[in-house]
Amino acid sequence: MGRLDGKVAIITGGASGIGEASARLFVEEGASVLIADVQDDKGWKLAEGLGIRAEYLHADVSRESDIKALVSRAVEAHDRLDCMFNNAGIAGPTGPIESVNVKGFDEAIMLSHDGYVAQGSGENIFLVINGKLVTPPTWNNILPGITRDCVTTLAKNELGIETLERPVDRLELFLADEVFLTGTAAHVTPVAEIDHRQVGDGEIGKITTQLQQIYADVIRGENAKYADWCTPVYKK
Repeated sequence: MGRLDGKVAIITGGASGIGEASARLFVEEGASVLIADVQDDKGWKLAEGLGIRAEYLHADVSRESDIKALVSRAVEAHDRLDCMFNNAGIAGPTGPIESVNVKGFDEAIMLSHDGYVAQGSGENIFLVINGKLVTPPTWNNILPGITRDCVTTLAKNELGIETLERPVDRLELFLADEVFLTGTAAHVTPVAEIDHRQVGDGEIGKITTQLQQIYADVIRGENAKYADWCTPVYKK
């Protein structure tokens, strides 16, 4: 029995590199995988080698019609879709992604295939609205992050703040009182500006600040209540 038995995933950019490794791992763990890429020869060869639980489809992720076709194929073939892992780069009108002018931005916020807020490029995202945490649900093709789960638990246990998991409209990013990202490397990182628009008053919000401190104490082993979340490391 694999950890992903019965699950269905779409992996874009899945014909080579990290995408290929992810496709192999998903299949090994029991998932059915739709490998999407523009490298047809590599894609067909990979799918054939992985067996009946893998299928290759030509798809350009810069085309909305191709994304919709991938989702439709997953539902048609398997009657479900559990995960959409985007590993594909997009070449813009001026050349490859490396040539894009990022205009001083530090991070990207990804949208789901239906236009709702999903996550950062490697982090989960939270909004603070009217004193509550709001974050995209796991079924909205996001990373089910460990840090995300830790923060929702700490918010409830330590601050008495509930977390609402629901689809988040892009417009809400500009109206939220606070926005922050969570992840293994990001920990709890405040977001002060999105698309050149100030979030809240442009400073680190009260709830974000509290969660930053609580989380930092926990991961440093300074909060005995959550000692079982940490693994001791000793010098030889």
